[in-house]
Amino acid sequence: MAQALSLRAALVVLCKDVHNHGVSETDLVNLAEAINRAWIESKDEQTTLELKDNRDLQRALSAVFPEHDFSNRQLNPLNKIIPGFETLWRIVLMTFLEVGFKAGRQHPEWREALVAFAKIPGKVQFETAEPVSVQFLVNEALRLHPPTKRIYRAYKATALDEHTRITSANIEACHTAPATWGPTAMTFDPLRWTHSTQEQNWLLGLES
Repeated sequence: MAQALSLRAALVVLCKDVHNHGVSETDLVNLAEAINRAWIESKDEQTTLELKDNRDLQRALSAVFPEHDFSNRQLNPLNKIIPGFETLWRIVLMTFLEVGFKAGRQHPEWREALVAFAKIPGKVQFETAEPVSVQFLVNEALRLHPPTKRIYRAYKATALDEHTRITSANIEACHTAPATWGPTAMTFDPLRWTHSTQEQNWLLGLES
């Protein structure tokens, strides 16, 4: 469900032509599962298949994008879908679990805020805190489950340097450091955003 919902959201934003024509839930589920399988298999060189050899993914794509030519790598809809979908659906799932079955069991107003936003989506409904806003819930989900856990960069210290160095930023550690977030750093608590600091906002990219 989380995968299909996230994929539909990605299509609404990135592929409006497909969304407007309507796509069945079955086709969305099949495509979401095919993308996820391909993503997992890509971690192992021995199980990785190129799209031209991945019949399962081709069939799922054709059901959603019947008029696309998947042999054209530049126009392949996966170029748009994967960055948004593959990083989004896990956050959607974890938020659903947190609000519905974990910390949110003691806070029914969290679920009520999400339901109200689903009925009337918009900036005002997103930001209205009574006492918690959907924005706070999203911020907290992104804090505990960042789409990109680590960022790597390769560089040379000088133009004459023959060796390439690799450095990384541990985003996940920054988002859960007790020095920044306090003793409840590992706890899902959207109310922390009612009094967030400039440093906390900066770490989540909420301030420049």
